[in-house]
Amino acid sequence: MSISIPSAEITIGHEVSLPAPADTRQDEAIFPRVKSARYFLLAMLLVCFFCSSQGAMAQVVEGQFYRIKNVGTKKYLALGDDAKTVVGAQIVQRALGQDDRQQWSFVKQGAFFKIINRQNGQALNVQSASMEVGAPIIQWEADVKGKNQRWTLVPHGTYFALKARHSDMVIDVADESTERKAPIVQNTFQNTETQLFEFEPVQ
Repeated sequence: MSISIPSAEITIGHEVSLPAPADTRQDEAIFPRVKSARYFLLAMLLVCFFCSSQGAMAQVVEGQFYRIKNVGTKKYLALGDDAKTVVGAQIVQRALGQDDRQQWSFVKQGAFFKIINRQNGQALNVQSASMEVGAPIIQWEADVKGKNQRWTLVPHGTYFALKARHSDMVIDVADESTERKAPIVQNTFQNTETQLFEFEPVQ
């Protein structure tokens, strides 16, 4: 009795590729786009963080003097009448003037700045390192190491809040006064215009 076996063509050494299921092909097409979108979003977040942290540095240059103009009152941070040499004298606001009592330099101190007056070389300082709302902003010798005369320049749109390192409060005008010689104090940040400043380079 004879058995007939159909002939078969056998190929050795070659892989046979079967077509991937439709849903697998779709996933493979989508995943690269998802990964690319994630990487792009991460890159943009990093850029935004870097830009915001460098924003203050883009606005002030060491060695340059500035007038610090209050957005709400349109007046400028300045020494009081008795403040040419008196350590601890109150800082006030004044209308625009040409003398150097309302001119300031920003000196980098790590991640912070000291803000130093051109006339007497003293620095903006929160009196007695107070943690109280309404504590006076005074002038003090610039060579001390207190955190109460180190400031962060916090961008808010095109303006800046000046935040004290030790208290996290910001420079403000007492009672939001528009009066000449109104005292400058620290206050909790409420995003009012009297807590925001712009910097005008002195020519």
